[in-house]
Amino acid sequence: RKIIWWKGCSKQSAWTNYPVDWATSPAKGIAVLRFDFTGLGESEGDFADTNFSSNVSDLLDAAEFLAEEYEAPSILIGHSLGGLFTVNALMTQPDAFNAYIAISGSLWWNDYATEKGVKAFYKEYKNINRFLYLSVGDEVGMGVSGFYNQLMVQTYENEYARNPSMNLDFTFKMYPDESHGSVGWITVNDALRLLFDNYDMPYKMLSK
Repeated sequence: RKIIWWKGCSKQSAWTNYPVDWATSPAKGIAVLRFDFTGLGESEGDFADTNFSSNVSDLLDAAEFLAEEYEAPSILIGHSLGGLFTVNALMTQPDAFNAYIAISGSLWWNDYATEKGVKAFYKEYKNINRFLYLSVGDEVGMGVSGFYNQLMVQTYENEYARNPSMNLDFTFKMYPDESHGSVGWITVNDALRLLFDNYDMPYKMLSK
């Protein structure tokens, strides 16, 4: 199982924030490719010169690299700004990954445009058979709750109108004891436990 993990808008490298010894164990059968956005962490270039489309292009390049060199990735994980792009990847290219995990995504971006796009997403796609896990820490204004509410509304409307099902398995969990920075590990652990039998992250990672 191959995972792509992208972080938020920070000068620190993804390798600093998320060591991967928990995930790369052969016993778990999971391999992770993490990368920094252009101009952030260890990536070259200037982040100021990027935009929404170019960052999504970074993601597609990473997925293509995995597919060509190893095998196509099945899970996309994003934190903060990466969470925003993870949700938008689901809404625009649901076939790209089997599961999407958005950790405290910056869904406030562009006046909550992602939330406003949920209705069109449900109108365009049916029976996608995908998994989405949303989380948010003890923080306000992220837009995650509003996005989740729109998913619930559209799901109910589909059922009420007897429209073809979206078939999106989505979960939303709030972590009131976690900050924006600490919510990542516990989110990934909880999400992967839903996806894989007998998965559990080492306690030493969750206590960081």
